[in-house]
Amino acid sequence: MIPARWAPRHRVLVLPTRFGLAFVSVAALTLIGCINYQLSLGYAFTFLLLSVWVTTTIHASRALNGLTAHAQDAEPTFAGAPLLYPVTLTGPGRAPVTVRSGPHHVTLHDWSGSAARGLLRVPTTRRGAHHLQPLQLRASDPLGLWQSRLYLDASASALVYPTPERNAPPYPVTAAETGAPNGTDRDASSVRPFRTGDSARRVAWRASARRDTLLTRDGPTGHAAQITLHWDDTRAAGTTEARLSRLCAWVLRAQTQQARTDLHLPGAAPTGPVSTDHALRLLALSSLADT
Repeated sequence: MIPARWAPRHRVLVLPTRFGLAFVSVAALTLIGCINYQLSLGYAFTFLLLSVWVTTTIHASRALNGLTAHAQDAEPTFAGAPLLYPVTLTGPGRAPVTVRSGPHHVTLHDWSGSAARGLLRVPTTRRGAHHLQPLQLRASDPLGLWQSRLYLDASASALVYPTPERNAPPYPVTAAETGAPNGTDRDASSVRPFRTGDSARRVAWRASARRDTLLTRDGPTGHAAQITLHWDDTRAAGTTEARLSRLCAWVLRAQTQQARTDLHLPGAAPTGPVSTDHALRLLALSSLADT
């Protein structure tokens, strides 16, 4: 097997399969027998086998001719969950084509027009930026005697977030919650009587207490809350990766509360309140490591 880093790019290689090697070995043994025993019909049968073996190389080489492959960036995921890279083949092909990247592969069977699409599943075990390895396209002739291979560069990448801690503890006391969370009443004139079906998040509790009746905000909700999380708040978690996992769980919890996160990590410049995606990105790309 030719390592991907040494293989020529954008050039189709045609190699015999195990079945192809067995096939030509039988043909060679048949030829030796025909020579020894002067079998005229045996010569015809042997040359028929050899002609089939040679002809199928043309079919195998044409299977990948004119094909191009494009891999798109995968959606971010959490460590332990697979990345799904969308892969598209375009060209005149119709035969099944296997797309490999390292040890991972997907076989595309269904061609719609001049394109075939699929998802390349790549398992993950650690956080950080993930870059897809060079692509290798594989196709065979109808008899499976030869396999053609085409090596292509891939520029797709994805982000792997830390695995969120299961059953993470509550926010520490130092995680100050500021801002007016959704559901508070900044403008008493924009409230109305509560109706069945109204969300509890829109209940104006202060105004309801003053008027002794349940009221609901009738306008846009207030500003989102802000949760401030510090690296030192996770000291009890242990290792660096465990601490990042706890911060990840807290960031996701803040998202369910519609709050923005003010994340403070060692060696990172203060960012102020950021969205959940931004906070998770900071955790994924953090240069902190276990010492």
